[in-house]
Amino acid sequence: MRNLLFIFFIVSRLFSQTLQITDILDTNKLKTKDGKIFKLAGICTPSLTATDSVQQAKAELCMQYARNHLLHHLFRYEPIDSVRNEEIPRYHLFRVLTIGKISVNEEMLQDGIGKYSKVSSSKWDKRFRQACKRAQKNNNGIWNEIRFNPPPLSRFHHRWRLMGWVLFEEFGEFNEPFFIPNFNYRWSFLERGRFRIRPFVEIGDNYLVFPYAKTGIEAGFQRGLFVETHVGFFGLLLPGAEMNLGSLAGCHLGFVITQNNRIHFEAKFGGQWINYFDLDTVIPSINFGFSGW
Repeated sequence: MRNLLFIFFIVSRLFSQTLQITDILDTNKLKTKDGKIFKLAGICTPSLTATDSVQQAKAELCMQYARNHLLHHLFRYEPIDSVRNEEIPRYHLFRVLTIGKISVNEEMLQDGIGKYSKVSSSKWDKRFRQACKRAQKNNNGIWNEIRFNPPPLSRFHHRWRLMGWVLFEEFGEFNEPFFIPNFNYRWSFLERGRFRIRPFVEIGDNYLVFPYAKTGIEAGFQRGLFVETHVGFFGLLLPGAEMNLGSLAGCHLGFVITQNNRIHFEAKFGGQWINYFDLDTVIPSINFGFSGW
C-alpha cells in the first residue's frame, strides 16, 4: 500500500505543470525546453545591460546563481500576476518531488538574489517581502554592502588624538608608574574596509616639552583589536636650552571603539624603547584616550 501511494505521489508531481529551464537570457529572463520565455514572480534583479559597475557586478552574481540553481533543472510552476503591466508572464517555481510547496522564488530572495517585487497574491507577497528582509539583515547576495559598495579608498586620512600614557619606569631612580598627557596629530594612508593595514605619520607632544615625530604601521579592525609598531625621534624642549634628540620605537596591542564613525576611543599596551644620551631602555606602558576628525 505504501509503495502504491509513493508511486501515485511521484506520478502526480511529474504530470502537474512542470517546466525545464534550458537557457538564461538575463538575470530574470528564462527560457524553457519548449521555447517559453518567462520571469520569476516577486523578484527584481539588475540586468546584464546595466551600465553602472556595481549593478553589473550584482547582475553577474545573479547570473551565476541562476546557472548553478536553475539551469537544466525541472520545476513545478504556477503563473502569478505581478502588479506591473508586462508582456512576459511571471511564474512561481516550486521544487519537484517535495511534500508541500517549497518556493524557489522565496529561496532566491532569502539568498539575496534580487529585490522584492510586489505580487497580487497576498500570501506570497508577504512571504516574499519577509524573505527579502532576512537577506538584507544577513547581508546575503546583492545586499552585501562590503562586497559591492566598499568604503572609498582614501589616500590621505588625518585625525587629532588626545591621549594619556602610563609608564612603568621613570628617568632616574624612580620605578613608580606615572602619567604623561599627550596630544598628537596623525596622518595615515590607504584606509579601506573594516580590516585596515595603514602606514601612518604622527607628530605630537608630551608634557608640552617633549615634542616627537614617528612613523609606523597600524593593522586591525575599525572596531576591535589592532596592532601598531613605530619608530621615530623626540627632543627635550626647555626655555633657553639647546634641544637634543633621542630615538624611540615601540609595539602595542590595542582595542578601539568607534562612535558615529568619527570619534575613536582606544586603549593599548606594549613596550616603548627609548635611547637618549646614556638612557637605553624598554619601558612598559599603557596608552588610552580618544581621537576624532
